[in-house]
Amino acid sequence: MKIVICDDNREDLLKTEELLLKYREQHPGLDFELDKYLDAVLLYQKIQENAQADIYILDMMMEGKNGIDLGLEVRKTCGDSEIIYITLSDDFALDAYGVRAGRYLLKPVKEKDFLEALDHAFSCIRAREDAFFLVTTKDGLESAAYSQIEYVESSSRALTVHLADGRHIRS
Repeated sequence: MKIVICDDNREDLLKTEELLLKYREQHPGLDFELDKYLDAVLLYQKIQENAQADIYILDMMMEGKNGIDLGLEVRKTCGDSEIIYITLSDDFALDAYGVRAGRYLLKPVKEKDFLEALDHAFSCIRAREDAFFLVTTKDGLESAAYSQIEYVESSSRALTVHLADGRHIRS
């Protein structure tokens, strides 16, 4: 699992990292790789190069690119990632909603709120990993991850599940 923090304020970045490490201490067995960025433009370029993370913790107001720019790029290249915004202003809350951010926290971040935001992000990731749609076919049961289903057709009492990789499963 990979987590990225981007904040152009070094103190805020280190405080967020400290809270993440505290979260890991409270959850034995949880392991993650952590990347930190003070430069939003550099992170934007990494995202464009398809360097994906599972969770992005982003400041909103930064030089060069703002948190919404980063969030939109995350959605375009790695749409299933969880996004948590941490910012001084509530001015961008509706924009964050449009990016499908999991949480929007105001600085100074309360530890309880941050840890709850991480709980939510990890539970969303686990749900995606565990969620499967079972289809009874003439050869037996076949499963398809919900994240891979493009659409389902129903015709003459039969279902056809169309998957993102071009395959389909017919009941």
